[in-house]
Amino acid sequence: MLTLLDLPDDVLLRIAEVLRNLEDFVLTASTCRRLRAALALASPKPILRLADRVAPTFFSPHPDFLALATARQLAHWVAGAPASRTPRLVAAFRSGPRGILDLALHSDGADGVGLTLPAIRRLHALRTSLINPLDATIDAMIGKEWYAQENFWNSSDVADQYTLYADVGAATLQALLYGELFAPALDSFLDPADHRLAPFRALDADVRIEFVKYCVPDWICDPMRYPEPREDGFEVAATGPYAPLPLTPKSKGKKATDRDVQGEEWHDVAEQDEEGQEEDEDEDDGVEQPQRYLPGHQTALAHLFGSLMRGKLWKRAWQRVLAEVGALADDGDPAAAGWPSEWRAKLRVIDEQEAPRTGWGDDWRFGLFWRAVTQVGGLEGMAPVAQFKGREDGRDVVVMKPEWRARILRIRDQALALAEANRPAEKSFRKRPITVSQAPDFAAELLVCCSSMWG
Repeated sequence: MLTLLDLPDDVLLRIAEVLRNLEDFVLTASTCRRLRAALALASPKPILRLADRVAPTFFSPHPDFLALATARQLAHWVAGAPASRTPRLVAAFRSGPRGILDLALHSDGADGVGLTLPAIRRLHALRTSLINPLDATIDAMIGKEWYAQENFWNSSDVADQYTLYADVGAATLQALLYGELFAPALDSFLDPADHRLAPFRALDADVRIEFVKYCVPDWICDPMRYPEPREDGFEVAATGPYAPLPLTPKSKGKKATDRDVQGEEWHDVAEQDEEGQEEDEDEDDGVEQPQRYLPGHQTALAHLFGSLMRGKLWKRAWQRVLAEVGALADDGDPAAAGWPSEWRAKLRVIDEQEAPRTGWGDDWRFGLFWRAVTQVGGLEGMAPVAQFKGREDGRDVVVMKPEWRARILRIRDQALALAEANRPAEKSFRKRPITVSQAPDFAAELLVCCSSMWG
C-alpha cells in the first residue's frame, strides 16, 4: 500500500499550496528527510503566499517588508516584457506597498517572483544588521533623535533645521524599496554595453514619479486637500494612501476621530469651519468626511538627500565612507589614484551644496556616481552608512568591507568610462524648472512631488 512518502515529488510539492501558513510549511518539511527534500524544491510563489498569511507577526511592518523582499525580482520580471508589464507595475504603485506585494503574489507568469527559505533567513538577518541600524542613522538626521538635539532651532551645531513630520521607520523602508526596484535601471545607464540591462530603462522618470506619489505618501500630495492638478499636469488620484476615508456620523459641537495613514493611532480632528458647517446643515445627510492625517515622507526624504535643503548630515556620513576609498584624498596621495581632482574637490564640500535642480550639466557623470552610491543602492548599497547607527559626528568608520569598497570603485570606474553619447536624457517639471534624469534620480523625483508646498 502506498504511503504519503511514496508519492512523486511533483505531487508532494502540492502540499505547499494547501498549507495554512509558513509555520506549517517549516514544520511539515522538518518531519522527515523525504518531505524535507521534496519541499526544498517548492516554487518561491507558494512560499511567498504562506509568508503573507503570517506577515503581521513575522514580517512586520506589513506589507512593506515583503514588498521590499520581492521588489528587485519584480523589476526583473517587468524587464522581461516591459511593454505589457510596466503599466501593471504602475497600476500596482497606486495601492502603495500592498499593491507591489499583490503584484508579486498574483502576477500571471511571474513564477520566479517569491521567497525561498534561505531568502527569508537572509532578510531576517538584514533586519538586525542593516535595516534597524539604517533606521537609527536616518532617525538621527530627520527624526525624533534629530529633533532631540539641545536648542534645536537656535543652535549652530544643528544642521538644516526644518519642520518635518515622518514615520522614520516607514520612510527608511520606502528608500530601500526605491533602491531595490530601480537600481537595475541605474545599472543600465552605468553599463550601456550590457544589452541585457536595456529593458530596465522602461522604468523611466514618469514610472518612478508614480512610485514616489503613492509609495512615499505625503500630505502635500493628498487630493482631498489639493484637488486641482498643477500647471505641469502633475495629478494624484484619490486611491491607495489617498483613498477617501469612510464617512462618519456627524458629531456637531464635538470632535471626530480619524486614523492616521498607518491605521494604528487615532487623532482628534477639529470640527469643520463655519462655512462647512452651514453647508452640512443645508444638506443634513447625517454624515461627514473625516480629515486625514498623512505623514510628509516625500518632504522628509528630500530633506535627507539634499534636494530640499543641503542634506548635510546624509552627505557628511557618505563623505566619511568615501574618504576610506580615497575619494577625499589630496593630490599626490597614493589613495587618490583613480579619483579625478574635480570629483575629490566636489566631494570635500558637497555637504555645503544643494543638489542642482536643473540637472548636473557637465558633471552628469558625477551625478550618476553620487546617486548610484548614496541614493539608489537598495539593501546592498546602504550598508556603509547604516554602520553609524546615528549621526556620523565623532564616529569612526567601523569597517570598510571589501565588497563595499569594490562596489564604490566599480561605480566610479563605470561612470568615468561613459562617453557623452551615453548621457541620460532629462525631463523638466514645473516652471522653475526641476530637471529629472531618465536615470534614477530619487532626490529630484521627491522634490517634483512635494514641490506643491511652494506653489
